[in-house]
Amino acid sequence: MIFTKPKPKEEVLKSLGQYDKLMILGCGTCSADCHTGGEKEVAAMRKRLESVGMIVVEGVVVDSLCNLERVRRTLKRMEDDVKEADALLVMSCGIAVQVVSGLVDKPVVPALDTVFAGVLERIGRYYEMCSMCGECVAGI
Repeated sequence: MIFTKPKPKEEVLKSLGQYDKLMILGCGTCSADCHTGGEKEVAAMRKRLESVGMIVVEGVVVDSLCNLERVRRTLKRMEDDVKEADALLVMSCGIAVQVVSGLVDKPVVPALDTVFAGVLERIGRYYEMCSMCGECVAGI
């Protein structure tokens, strides 16, 4: 599981400052389990952005934003919303940000920071198992 944490609100707003209409994409797997990008968090982000005058054309949680084909189908189904949006705000890990970026011809802004890969024992208790440094020594 990939663990994420929200970027500071000011940083997200600054990144979105030049865009008027947004589409928010959350992730129904890792980010939902971390409580950083599921249904509740997407709804809260929508409310926060609309409270500062931004227009959110759609806010949706995709079952797994790192599944290229699933994201491709979702964005195709929501083609009108994608076209209407000036930018897409992704509430998931950096992998999902890259997947979405590769599928749309719009700016894609991350709302979360990827922290580590690990194990979820229960809500609030996580164990870091990998920092994804690219130099694994776990078997040594």
